[in-house]
Amino acid sequence: MSKLVKSMLEDLDLIQFTTKEDRFLVDRKIEEVKGGTPNSCDDIVSLGAITKEEVEEIALEILGDKAPEKRRNKRRLIIAR
Repeated sequence: MSKLVKSMLEDLDLIQFTTKEDRFLVDRKIEEVKGGTPNSCDDIVSLGAITKEEVEEIALEILGDKAPEKRRNKRRLIIAR
């Protein structure tokens, strides 16, 4: 599990809504989207290949209804563009 992604989720105030499994899924999705290999999530983050906004969007997608209402609404606006 990526320590850097966990830190980003803390900065985004989303960590309290995630489980260990959710964070694992966020890591895998980042690797899938950015073309990384398994366990390369920390490298992707440390190289700046993903922004906090992208991590937030992925996390909200994974969390679904577990995400805070205010954040779910933000995600709906992003998708609607």
